[in-house]
Amino acid sequence: MPDLARSTTGVSRRHTHTDDVPASADHLALGRIEARPALASTPPRPFGELSAATPELIATLAHGASAAAAARTAIQHRDSTRRVLAYLDRFEGSTWQQRWDASPLGRAEITAYDLGTNRDGQDHGVGVRALFCLRVVRPTLLVMRKHNFKGFPLQFIAAQSDPLLEKYAACVAHQDFSWHHKRQALYEALFSYSYGQVACSAE
Repeated sequence: MPDLARSTTGVSRRHTHTDDVPASADHLALGRIEARPALASTPPRPFGELSAATPELIATLAHGASAAAAARTAIQHRDSTRRVLAYLDRFEGSTWQQRWDASPLGRAEITAYDLGTNRDGQDHGVGVRALFCLRVVRPTLLVMRKHNFKGFPLQFIAAQSDPLLEKYAACVAHQDFSWHHKRQALYEALFSYSYGQVACSAE
């Protein structure tokens, strides 16, 4: 604490500038950052860029992506995907993502099950799930959770063919947490992955 009783001269002193360079300046010069090209943040798309692809191509890819399923199931994937795209085509936009965002589906006002069923009694959930897995559309986390597709995280991961994403899922599976927390971790990772925010680590 300063001595307030101490007398002063009342004269202010001017401090002149010196040309001495701080010792840390050399260190800063040596640590200069070099400009480098930015790395792509969007994860690889095994099925290509489909934002403006034809419904026929997307439906065919949905059928092919379900090759491991029974033949009838694979056909349902194709037909359901085509029906969902026909629904989205009613909304404004030049890409499927824009149409999705403009639709009640994309705004989380309804789910795929609210769109009804086809003549065989199949709902539209299979088609919406295919659009997610093919990354034709990128749902919000709310939409992803509202649909609550059984086995969706593993289906999405299998469709991406990304070893790092598979390693992350395996790491989550081995954690000593409840099933609910593991599922939440996977959904949040898939959401980030869909939007190119690859922040998950398998370490």
